[in-house]
Amino acid sequence: MRLMVKWAQKWRRRFQTMVRYRLMFLTSAPIFLTLIALIGITIYWSIQYTWQNALHDVSERLEQAKNTLVQEQTMQQQQLDALANSYQFRDKLQSQELDSWLKSEKLSHHWDFISFKDKPRDSGASLEVLLASELSEKLKQKAIVPIKGEDGIESRALSLVSHVRVEDQNGKFLGTLTAGRLINNNDQLVDSIRDRIYRRSRKCRR
Repeated sequence: MRLMVKWAQKWRRRFQTMVRYRLMFLTSAPIFLTLIALIGITIYWSIQYTWQNALHDVSERLEQAKNTLVQEQTMQQQQLDALANSYQFRDKLQSQELDSWLKSEKLSHHWDFISFKDKPRDSGASLEVLLASELSEKLKQKAIVPIKGEDGIESRALSLVSHVRVEDQNGKFLGTLTAGRLINNNDQLVDSIRDRIYRRSRKCRR
């Protein structure tokens, strides 16, 4: 009889313990599942926000670089327009001193090339890819860019080119004045773009 009582008490305690653990599991499981879900959601939104922020940052800086190039184009075009309409240019136009005078103007404006040809072109500035055959020997060397991971080189030159159509007082076409700068290996231009981008970025953060 005593054995039966002990056995019954033993199983009663076991049953109570099992019930207790099951109740703990049933009450704790939703909490743990909710916690896991919150951690997952936090990680997802953290990655999503970081990625979106990175894309926005890259897009903004590309837009700033584009705007800087447009400003450089506009400034270069204005300088060439002023040169084409200057008294000195008109005075040298019909003389043999034109080439030497243009060379001095090229140096003073920090252009890589300048020319006056009778080939008609519309006035304006743009980015142009010049072949090596279109460059002087000095500019051919300046334009060379090694291709990383390969043994080859890039000999074409990405250039900021401006054209001005020159006419006489009667509207007769005389020629096209062209000037420009190579972007290849142009540290001054690249640094100018970089400084404007990061200076603007710092101002936006303040």
